[in-house]
Amino acid sequence: MWHVNDAVSAHRGALMDEQGIDVMAGTGSIIVGMTDDGQMIRNYDFHHYAASAARFIAYDAVIHNLSEHTFVGNE
Repeated sequence: MWHVNDAVSAHRGALMDEQGIDVMAGTGSIIVGMTDDGQMIRNYDFHHYAASAARFIAYDAVIHNLSEHTFVGNE
């Protein structure tokens, strides 16, 4: 039996086997990327250095998007 993380499926579906990065954050979080030579790399491959990187990228994206849509004086 072969097990594939949902981030790998999302990467393949979104980027059609092209190089690039996919960040998924929800109950769990992961970053998956494909190198120029087709190698798949996850943030977990860097051990302790980037284990929670997807969570922080997602938080930053949400905060950025919310701050872009904040209307001053419209409380």
